[in-house]
Amino acid sequence: MVLLIAGCEMGSGGTTNRLGLDPEAAQTGGAGPDGSADGPGVWLNIDGPTTPKSQGDRYTSEAASNVEYDRSGAWYRVRVTTAVSAEPLVISAFDPAYVYVGDRCGYGGVSAAQVPAVALAYPDDPLAAARYAPGVTGYCTGDGSSARFPEAMTTTYIVRAPDETPLDREDNPVICAISFSPRSGPFFSQLVTPDGRAATTPVGALDQLPLSAVFRQHVDICTVPPGSVAAGEYLVQVRSNAAQPALLPPTVVADPGIDALARSTVALTDSAVVGSAHNRFSLRAGLGADPSAPGWGDGVWTSAEDRLAVYSNLAPLNQATVVPVYRVPSFGAGQTLHLELWDAGDGADVTLTIEAPPDSNLLAPTCSWARNGGPIPATAAVDGCTITGVEPGNFNAAVLSVDIALPEDYRCADADIGGCFFRASTTFTYGTPNDTTTWTSNLVP
Repeated sequence: MVLLIAGCEMGSGGTTNRLGLDPEAAQTGGAGPDGSADGPGVWLNIDGPTTPKSQGDRYTSEAASNVEYDRSGAWYRVRVTTAVSAEPLVISAFDPAYVYVGDRCGYGGVSAAQVPAVALAYPDDPLAAARYAPGVTGYCTGDGSSARFPEAMTTTYIVRAPDETPLDREDNPVICAISFSPRSGPFFSQLVTPDGRAATTPVGALDQLPLSAVFRQHVDICTVPPGSVAAGEYLVQVRSNAAQPALLPPTVVADPGIDALARSTVALTDSAVVGSAHNRFSLRAGLGADPSAPGWGDGVWTSAEDRLAVYSNLAPLNQATVVPVYRVPSFGAGQTLHLELWDAGDGADVTLTIEAPPDSNLLAPTCSWARNGGPIPATAAVDGCTITGVEPGNFNAAVLSVDIALPEDYRCADADIGGCFFRASTTFTYGTPNDTTTWTSNLVP
């Protein structure tokens, strides 16, 4: 999903305008790169700065002792291949606030008995009953806490415009920024008034939105007006440690005038911020004000930057989830693709297979696996580009890596925006999926 070394790209959902799960994709004309109606079976993840790194987010957790800690947060790209002057660019986040429900949505939510009342309170939302149903459904993002009690974690989304220096992402001008206050339950009383109507009172001090506007909903975090959309790469920076978020009012319509204030506030790190929590969300982008319009996502491509932290709690046992993880065009021939997974397999045994791009001439890739740079433990088994028995007992807080040698004659569909993608096929074979994993990748000459 993201521009990496020599123009190669990595990420989940990197072949579409959606990044991560989208429970409403079937209603808005989209489909995931694996052919599913709701996108690849993972949520995006960002941790609070005091979350233990061993819980899966390699770069935004354990600020005090993690030598790999990236204080700038998580980065994503929205590539506009051809700007349409008559349409706006709209970038949205699904469930953008930290709303504590627990990894498998067992806390603070709406009970099964309360779902009909919520549906009646929101008659204009035909998905309300499914949206607020308890348990692990397609809407369960799994915002959770590594602490015993839910933590207050502010999440800030910063959108930066394209510029002429692609190797320096932090010099891109800030055009939108919004911070979301955390929420915790009980949620029924925050969704429905005592007389059975929709609750519209804002409960987010920073975002000034009611729970119904952010909980399991798409929220526009940046709209670039018609005539102002540039072809190029917009950057979405997501932070759990932004400085002074209250000093920058929510700006969700592009305004270059906020750049200076953003750089002196939310673009800086507040080292005093704490939060042992996981916020799970997804992103989408398109040209036009109506996401349900045919072709809304045409010409727009989402991807992760350098690394990708994801969370999975939905994948059924013994059913493969296929996710594009790295785009290697034909000029990667003769090099080695190096992929790393940090803290893989929590909650269940996993079988992982790396698949070559189906549009390439690489029919049988050669894969070399390692754990922390050494041998694979005997509790796991390797068969070519497949590894079985990945689980917490052998890969908790460890790096599982795989090297894929690309032959000198390697070729793929370079002209296809969805071509040249190596894919990861993940199957949970035992237990209960509850897995935060961080992918990184590069090409080695």
